[in-house]
Amino acid sequence: MTELNFLPTISDHFTTTSTSPSFSRHSHFPFTNLRTRQRTHHPVSVRMNQSRPQNLKEKIVVILGATGAGKSRLSVDLATRFPSEIINSDKIQVYKGLDITTNQITIPDRRGVPHHLLGYLPSDDGELTAGDFRVAASNAVSDITSRKKLPIIAGGSNTFVHALLAERFDPEIDPFGSSSVCRELRYNCCFIWVDVSETVLFEYLLKRVDEMMCSGMFEELSGFYDPVKASATRFGIRKAIGVPEFDGYFKMYPPGEKKWDTVRRAAYDKAVEEIKENTLRLAKRQRVKIEKMRDAGWDIKRVDATASFRAIMMGRSRREWGEIWKEQVLEPSVKIVNRLCVGDRALRVSLEACRRDDVLGYVRRALRVLRPGESECDPIWDPESYWCAGVRWLLQNVPTGEKWDTVRRAAYDKAVEEIKENTLRLAKRQRVKIEKMRDAGWDIKRVDATASFRAIMMGRSRREWGEIWKEQVLEPSVKIVNRLLVEKITKCVR
Repeated sequence: MTELNFLPTISDHFTTTSTSPSFSRHSHFPFTNLRTRQRTHHPVSVRMNQSRPQNLKEKIVVILGATGAGKSRLSVDLATRFPSEIINSDKIQVYKGLDITTNQITIPDRRGVPHHLLGYLPSDDGELTAGDFRVAASNAVSDITSRKKLPIIAGGSNTFVHALLAERFDPEIDPFGSSSVCRELRYNCCFIWVDVSETVLFEYLLKRVDEMMCSGMFEELSGFYDPVKASATRFGIRKAIGVPEFDGYFKMYPPGEKKWDTVRRAAYDKAVEEIKENTLRLAKRQRVKIEKMRDAGWDIKRVDATASFRAIMMGRSRREWGEIWKEQVLEPSVKIVNRLCVGDRALRVSLEACRRDDVLGYVRRALRVLRPGESECDPIWDPESYWCAGVRWLLQNVPTGEKWDTVRRAAYDKAVEEIKENTLRLAKRQRVKIEKMRDAGWDIKRVDATASFRAIMMGRSRREWGEIWKEQVLEPSVKIVNRLLVEKITKCVR
């Protein structure tokens, strides 16, 4: 928990001279009809603002890396240590839907950190161009800095990253197709490249595709398949790796067919192999583009995540590889960001000035993930509530920056134990209430998930305990729901 001492307050010296209209998570894009809108691009250089001295530019953190290298994880890790908000720069993840296929970060994994431009556009919207992203992301940066927060850009679309950051931007030119990567940047950028050795990364990506298929990617693509749109020109989310590969499969074996034979299995395996091959090609292209930006003079700091990924592939526990990630990726990245915030004389960020409401805001967001739907007027936010017992000590001690000693460690351990005890009490009360509803005559069917949880505790792989979950929890639940649907259909027929 000592890393929480890095929590600074971004001071009022954050420059907010941009005149772009404020962008909010709750507002709409300035381009709501992308597919039908007529585009008129002019082959001229676009400059959205005049060049400013480096110390007057808005400060942002930009996390780069190949697909699967841990960009989302690092962005959230940093956002929980600095008052920050994250702007997605993945051209596919801006769309709603296909969360598994596109590897969109889940709500729990966001840990209460606000995300912009993520899962925002309807899946049937047209192509989001680099120019569109430049406008929307610029507005998001202005909105975040106006609230004295640090924007963190994270995503795998390096073309979008270049469009946002380049002082001179021409929508007609591919900056990576020639030596036209712009050296002058619109923002005071702190670049972090999360890199993994190619051998280890590729092995991990192949394993990740298999895990995605076991986690429901096939079912997700089956529900998304549209025979008319599959044969049309691809745009937007339909370019996502997995969609074109399985469109050909679903054309031969439409969703709903249950009979599997050797020919169908071969077609399925071929589609999965194509996904793996295209994923590896994407990772190679992304690394090449990052190298080009670095060669153009962008001050990109590289952090090596190879050891943590190797630990994952060796089946080490989450705690073990998490410690490696913290030591070799997170802590070096925190130091890099600290230099952006603290090292600049125009931006005096003091750990002693860390505001309690910033910490409390993070704690509240974290609790909201645990208890979704609760409002801040709920007793959960009462300082005397048992939910707050474990964080009161945190709120009182994080801003001080004091060193840890045996007394402080004992207080911390006590707070953690209180959280564990109250969590167990909550679970007991919930089970008692469910039993009372059952005793009252509610027809509640019970499915036993003990075996899958036991497999998790034994350190079994996600695929292994996922198969147990599917067999003992999911399939019985599907049968229960099917009986309900059959009863409704029978009534309608009568």
